[in-house]
Amino acid sequence: MEKVTAYPDQKIRFGRQVIGMEHGGDIYRNKVKLDFSVSLNPHPVPDKVMNAYHDAGDLLSHYPDLKQERLREKLAFYHSISTACVLAGNGASSILMGAVRCIDPDMACITEPGFSGYRHVTGALTKCSLTVYRDSLSGIGFSLDDLKKALTGGTDLLILQDPVNPSGRNIPNEDMEKCLEFADRNGMYVILDQSFYLLSEKGRNEADIAQLINKYNRLFIVRSFTKLFSVPGIRMGYVISSEKNIKILERNLPEWDLSIPADLMMQAGIDELTETDFVNESLDMIKKEREYLEKSLKTAGLFVYPSDTVFIMFKGPRSLYDRLLEKGILIRRLESDDRENTSLYRIAVRDLEANTQLTEAIMNVL
Repeated sequence: MEKVTAYPDQKIRFGRQVIGMEHGGDIYRNKVKLDFSVSLNPHPVPDKVMNAYHDAGDLLSHYPDLKQERLREKLAFYHSISTACVLAGNGASSILMGAVRCIDPDMACITEPGFSGYRHVTGALTKCSLTVYRDSLSGIGFSLDDLKKALTGGTDLLILQDPVNPSGRNIPNEDMEKCLEFADRNGMYVILDQSFYLLSEKGRNEADIAQLINKYNRLFIVRSFTKLFSVPGIRMGYVISSEKNIKILERNLPEWDLSIPADLMMQAGIDELTETDFVNESLDMIKKEREYLEKSLKTAGLFVYPSDTVFIMFKGPRSLYDRLLEKGILIRRLESDDRENTSLYRIAVRDLEANTQLTEAIMNVL
């Protein structure tokens, strides 16, 4: 059962056909030369992380460490939390599914346009009804006051993102605190998906996660190394929550949910974050290339939404997706407006060579 409760901008929404932001990267059913549908860090993968992948080959005849002891120690040190408050898994998607099963909500609230994975994980629970908050995309991704109206009585799970996906904006800390306080007062669990956090401007100043999980005992914070280190073929996610929540979550995930290559690469990734300036170097590159793409898209006459991260959302003609795909360029299609004959799209921020090829292709198509 789905209940749509909040439409801040009915006028814009009239006649809109929701397509849904499915997973990108479908190179298996499309002829793709340039993939802009998957948003990954354009910064080169650190040698230490790739060396860990090769080192894992010597251990493939063994089972992974079921307790993830060494990795959890490193993650705990990085975030200044107890090892009992962190757990890694087979990508953020696996963590999300486990967290939802752990919470077992009767009614969940998600925001859209947004990642289709949230519908997937809540839909796995037969008793869970869904409240969908749709926004006008005019700001960070939602209006805080309107979102509160959508959280009707009975809502026991709210799924948020920072940065918001697909708009790309970071949620201001003050607004995030208000959301968490409101949810806590009303007995709601919150899953805060920060898969792109270290690839957003907020990543320059890491949040005090220990303070957050100590203050809000119904909060699950999900992170992804898959995106940060540009290795989507190796699933690397982790979650931070209270010790009680982590213990329950462990029972709702498969045993050995993390492969040996992922375990060793995540350990190497933590070393990279603590020993080098990898995040700031990545964010400097992302900002420069994002500004180039935004300027180019605007020059092409497209409406571009401001972003703080490694992807950009814009509005363009409905034919753009198919015409780019004919040229071997895959972008992310979000939803279409039948009245305006337009669609919303999301594209990754890549390196200058790839970004130049994309913008030249868009110019030719338009």
